[in-house]
Amino acid sequence: MLTLSGHVRSVLCADWSPDGHTIATGAGDACCRVWDARRAGACVATLPAHGGLVTAVRFEAAAGGALLTASHDGTFKLWQAPRWGLLRAVRAGEDKVMAADVAPGCGLVATASYDRLVKVWSVPPSVGSEDAMMVA
Repeated sequence: MLTLSGHVRSVLCADWSPDGHTIATGAGDACCRVWDARRAGACVATLPAHGGLVTAVRFEAAAGGALLTASHDGTFKLWQAPRWGLLRAVRAGEDKVMAADVAPGCGLVATASYDRLVKVWSVPPSVGSEDAMMVA
């Protein structure tokens, strides 16, 4: 149906927004791309998201108002749809973040790291960086 091309390295992850037409992809080029399936898969945003492989992209499931990205650079970030401004950047530890997910409403983020730890983070709703708190 669609071929989404634009990343310059291997695509490692993808997720559909709850709106049913927005797709996010993350790749080895350290970028996250946002695509609109209604417009023949046009790339509507390229986020220079991280300093390493992007290993997870997840839309907040309730409304899709935020996009979570995570990376081998040891961080996760939340981006606000539909303008894709950075809401939050959090250092998740010293090791590579291998997977991540965001709870509906964006209050919690779970990360799984190369150090074999799963961490749950409380993410305040206001804009800022480095102020999330690990809760488990």
